[in-house]
Amino acid sequence: MFRRFDVNSDAKLDVSEATTLIKATVREMGLTDEWVTAEFVTAQIAHVDTDGDSSTLTQDEYTRFMENIMGFVSQLGSVAENPMKGTADEGEADAAGAQKDSGEEEAEDEPAEPVKPSCACVIC
Repeated sequence: MFRRFDVNSDAKLDVSEATTLIKATVREMGLTDEWVTAEFVTAQIAHVDTDGDSSTLTQDEYTRFMENIMGFVSQLGSVAENPMKGTADEGEADAAGAQKDSGEEEAEDEPAEPVKPSCACVIC
């Protein structure tokens, strides 16, 4: 796959080539590619950089780069399948149900807390 997207055949993927590769990969998986930006790809390339050139990917860096991207994509998939699993909202819903059962009234129109990523990776 590396060679297929190395359009200029320089044995490296620049940001544009890597962006095209990731977009094609996630589209093949049936996912949206709108989150794949040059800025995102640049940050991911810099994260796996081993040769001091954080603007391109070598063949050696490519494997780790794609492992990171696929890890991120799998997190997206698990959130898409069950967006509330493991969030604070799940516990709050259980507590709200218990309050109703005990006769306590629930506060209405309170804004929901935004869901924050639970990992510490550079992708989130």
